[in-house]
Amino acid sequence: MAKKEVTFCNPKHLEEDLSGTTYIVTGANSGVGFETALQLVKQGAHVVMGCRSVEVGNEVAQRFSTLKGSYDVMKCDLADLQSVRDFVDAFLSKYQKLDGLACNTGMMNMENTPEYNNDGFEITMEASFYGHFLLAELLLEKYPQLKNLDAVFRSTCSN
Repeated sequence: MAKKEVTFCNPKHLEEDLSGTTYIVTGANSGVGFETALQLVKQGAHVVMGCRSVEVGNEVAQRFSTLKGSYDVMKCDLADLQSVRDFVDAFLSKYQKLDGLACNTGMMNMENTPEYNNDGFEITMEASFYGHFLLAELLLEKYPQLKNLDAVFRSTCSN
């Protein structure tokens, strides 16, 4: 059976020129996060890819090299609140503006017992909710003018 492409937005938005814009996309090395980053780079945006593994992010991002936009891969482990804080500090030291935030997660604990991390939170809950909440809160704290920022929060059905 042939793969059928389904688009859940107005197709004309997929052709807009996003040159000069900067977006943060978490979970950008796979799944919906990757597809989001790919589309933004195709349209000319600069995408800061927040990834748990910079090495994996860089490997995946090589697919963007011939596209119109640009990208930067930065470490952001959403299941580690200090990593989120470090990501925001690194972003703020390098970038002066932010035009959009796409928060994606696909982490799921398949064990019968909860797994807790150093922050004391169940790891799936932290990666899916608390990490993104902190990310958005810290960005709004540093950029009060972003109160009208376009932010999208997505997760898999299992989250």
